Amino acid sequence: WLRNDNGEIATDAGGEPKRLLVSEDSLNEFFGKASGIGDIEALCNPAPIEIGNYVWDDVNGNGIQDPNELVLENIEIKLYEGAVLVGTATTDANGHYYFGGLNNTNMAGGNPLKPLTDYQIRIDLADVNLGNRVPTVQNVNANNDDIHDSDGDNAVLNAGFSTISYTTGNYGENDHTLDFGFTQVVDINLIKTVSNATPNVGDTVTFTITVSNEGPSDATGVDVEDTVPAGYSNITSISNAGVLTGSTINWSNLSIANGTSTVLTFNASVGATGPYVNIASVTAQDQNDTDSTPGNEPDTDGDGNIGSQDDADANDAEDPDDEDDADDAVVVPNALVDINLIKTNS
Repeated sequence: WLRNDNGEIATDAGGEPKRLLVSEDSLNEFFGKASGIGDIEALCNPAPIEIGNYVWDDVNGNGIQDPNELVLENIEIKLYEGAVLVGTATTDANGHYYFGGLNNTNMAGGNPLKPLTDYQIRIDLADVNLGNRVPTVQNVNANNDDIHDSDGDNAVLNAGFSTISYTTGNYGENDHTLDFGFTQVVDINLIKTVSNATPNVGDTVTFTITVSNEGPSDATGVDVEDTVPAGYSNITSISNAGVLTGSTINWSNLSIANGTSTVLTFNASVGATGPYVNIASVTAQDQNDTDSTPGNEPDTDGDGNIGSQDDADANDAEDPDDEDDADDAVVVPNALVDINLIKTNS
């Protein structure tokens, strides 16, 4: 304790500071020192700071932690103070991560988080455990319920990383709302061609539908529909387990890996003179698409041209106003010519 006359630490004859030892045996006893500067003060370390805490698979890409969406585990997360790496964490089986706290968890050298300090929390978008997912919508609930949204950006602050820029509060002010959501995104496009755009009536033509995935995620649950117009008959040789119902062909539950294509084909016989516009489109898929919505009307602007990507067939025009997950193939059969030959003798 302190001296009454000058406030300095009181010492005994041997120069050792005088202390009051409080043991379990003396907890029920009264003790004190009746002097203004001699009262007993309890001293402790500042309360620690802890931040975190959640990384999840935002299946529908809406930026909200929905009840049916799963966590992403084994994702490496790094904490920077300026350009200095000060912590590294990995999400656990519950998708949680933490920095700091009572034991300075995941902090380099066991150093604590500092109060009122700028940090960046980063996830490398090349992390194999993300499975080619990309950051979902950021800060949907920033002004409301920040606990259940995603705070990581889409490589805005740091190329190749999803980043949360964060400033700590004062000692003891924890924050467990710093979450990252990632979603699978694909870019499916469809191009349709015909083996002969000007066949004769009665000829058999082959239609080819090429469905490509420009990623970055693998596409699953892809459904394609082709409604064959009147004027064709004898629809045969349908590839990839396509099912013909009436004059409509459906291919269901196709899987198309990132950067690959699936080719669908069928044959049809040409009837009377046309022209015939045959349209194929993607009607469903599991993942969000970057620039189209499965099941939309193929001819977005109603001008008769279908598809923003095309093979430039003579009878088939691109339409940049349309989405890229549908396309047509136009066939103009040659007209029948009936020639009569009459022979006369003069």
